[in-house]
Amino acid sequence: TQSIAVNALNFLYTHYLKSPRDFSQFQQARQQAKLPIVLTEFEVKNLLAQLTGRDKLMACLLHGSGLSRLELVRTLSRHPSYHSVNSRE
Repeated sequence: TQSIAVNALNFLYTHYLKSPRDFSQFQQARQQAKLPIVLTEFEVKNLLAQLTGRDKLMACLLHGSGLSRLELVRTLSRHPSYHSVNSRE
């Protein structure tokens, strides 16, 4: 991050070059606030009702368990029943 880079430069100049500098003039980029996308209970039910097979299984597990997508794929790929659901489509 930018803070780490500025701190590293400050450390370099202060401890190794023995020439302290003022790095306070650097303006750091601001992060935009990321608002989470939240679906209502009605929207979730409608979304899940439109899915079938493997897609519905994955969406239900993501919604109910709080797993990340990568965790879900890793978990399902190790489970034998996932491959039978996957092969039916």
